[in-house]
Amino acid sequence: MHVDDATQLFLDALAAEGSAADNTLQAYGRDLALLAEFLEAHGIDRADAVTRDHITFFASWLTTRGDAATTLARRMAAVRRLFRHLVNEGITPSDPTERVPLPRRPKALPKVLSLDEIKALLAAPGAASGLAVRDTALLTLMYSTGLRVSEVCGLDLGDLDAASGFLRCMGKGGKERMVPVGRVALERCASWLGGARPSLATNPSEAAMFISRRGGRLSRSGVFRAVKRAGVQAEIDPRRLSPHTLRHSFATHLLEGGAGLREIQEMLGHASIATTELYAHVTTSFLREQHGMFHPRAKSGSG
Repeated sequence: MHVDDATQLFLDALAAEGSAADNTLQAYGRDLALLAEFLEAHGIDRADAVTRDHITFFASWLTTRGDAATTLARRMAAVRRLFRHLVNEGITPSDPTERVPLPRRPKALPKVLSLDEIKALLAAPGAASGLAVRDTALLTLMYSTGLRVSEVCGLDLGDLDAASGFLRCMGKGGKERMVPVGRVALERCASWLGGARPSLATNPSEAAMFISRRGGRLSRSGVFRAVKRAGVQAEIDPRRLSPHTLRHSFATHLLEGGAGLREIQEMLGHASIATTELYAHVTTSFLREQHGMFHPRAKSGSG
């Protein structure tokens, strides 16, 4: 069967099944038209004549066209679905896309707040109530240490050593680590622990550093609400804000300030340096943006 006919058969089947949206069908049609164009240029017009080498070369050809990784992944997914359908229908004897790896989608760069946004966010809760004092201490500590949500929720009263300026936390896999805490975070935690917390502590035996309005250990959702509340007050787009944004901002700002990846890895509790290296890409993107905005030779028409 001719490649064009096989493609149309596949698209008709998808449309009849209702398993793909109209936009997906149109995108698949364009993707598979590129495949047919490529195969025709290499003297292949029958679907059953396509080999694994042809598919591998097609993927390479798409890469040389400059297609984004996400676009390349979608196009190769369309090709894979086409040939699986043709095998199921008995039109081709084997699937030439087998063992041809699909390109990986790039990891999305983490959302990071600017220093001005961080200042506005940490100042937003204020100190008008016990819960406001708690939120101020909570957010400042999260930014100062880069703790995960689960780690900050798991903190107990004895985990913060104000004298040494270090905090003990239990990370993933039950691994304990010591993280330095900044002066401002220590001061705000002292205000919370020494004044506001006792007024909310209905259970004297509760060991949690951060507690809810009912006196129990603060939950993950409670931390999320505190961050969102402060974000609204600071007029920060809520789509850019989550508890993890503070962790990302902590790491990125450290890197921009000259800290080494190994030291940041240790503070974040990353098992692999590869995870920490993602922040290097964030910083590179930031520097490129700043260069493009402010360097006179980077602007078009500047000569």
